[in-house]
Amino acid sequence: MNNLAKAFTALGFEKKDQHSSIIGLLHIAGCFDPEGVQKDGKHKKFMPGSAANFILDDEYFHSAAEALKWLKEASWKHLAREQGKELWEVLEPDFSKETREDIIQAFYTLHFIDVVKPSERDFERLIILGAAEFRVEARLDYAEKLWNEGVRFEQIYLLGSGRKVDPSVEKTAEKLKPGATQTDMMRKVFREKSKNWPQGMKNIEVIFVDTKGKRPSLEETIKSWIKEAKPKKKDKVLALSNQPFINYQKNTIETLVPGVFVAGPQVDKMELRISDAMDSLARTISRGYEKAKQKLQEESVKEKFGVTRKKSNNRNTAGNEKYVTRS
Repeated sequence: MNNLAKAFTALGFEKKDQHSSIIGLLHIAGCFDPEGVQKDGKHKKFMPGSAANFILDDEYFHSAAEALKWLKEASWKHLAREQGKELWEVLEPDFSKETREDIIQAFYTLHFIDVVKPSERDFERLIILGAAEFRVEARLDYAEKLWNEGVRFEQIYLLGSGRKVDPSVEKTAEKLKPGATQTDMMRKVFREKSKNWPQGMKNIEVIFVDTKGKRPSLEETIKSWIKEAKPKKKDKVLALSNQPFINYQKNTIETLVPGVFVAGPQVDKMELRISDAMDSLARTISRGYEKAKQKLQEESVKEKFGVTRKKSNNRNTAGNEKYVTRS
């Protein structure tokens, strides 16, 4: 495995077709051939797998850490949206039907489109992450669907913010007072959606967490939730999002809430905004960078010194670990 493949694997993308997919997405965003891009900065055709594999097989990087740093910087430069812009404010790239299908297949391979279901059925806390109105609606619908499938939670938290509602994408804006915020919108959407919930779900305590500020980051809203909820280490926490954002939001939230499970409904491929998925991939890599870097450092030490960890067989030291050097 070369250094670039090691970097992808450390980020959680373990399969070679996933590596090729990310290379292809970087290519179509103008990363490798700036002279061959269109005026809008996007290539006309998706990179063939053979070309992507050529880049993957090349020994350009001197270390996996160097490759990882390049991935973080390149993805942020070419895939992330402009700072300060909301997702719906970003213009959608004008790709041909064939190229769009190739891009969507790449995101399927990366697990950015399909539904992500919780692996357990009982949680102490359920978090509904803040978003644009139509996504909040989808998250509340999915919470009801999970309940009907037997998933249970003891408290529900809706995480809003001081972001002003946008009438261009949030239809509730016209029913709210001037200057209404995302939290105001989420309260109204919740009141409408919860009317049809099963009685058992209606009996659950619901708490709104309002993070002040024009556009707080996901980290800031989760910190506000921690301050409000004061979760215990043993608490099982389920956060609901939508595709294509689940991977990025899991990488972000688990740094503050270890063991959190992030789930959410699939996105219809006909409705997927490529710019949303591109931005989410950039943030997935960026938020996973530190954890991946640490993993590569640990693996480097093992390779250099031939060190593995092994539990002692001595009953007096049961459970203790000792280091063993391979001969």
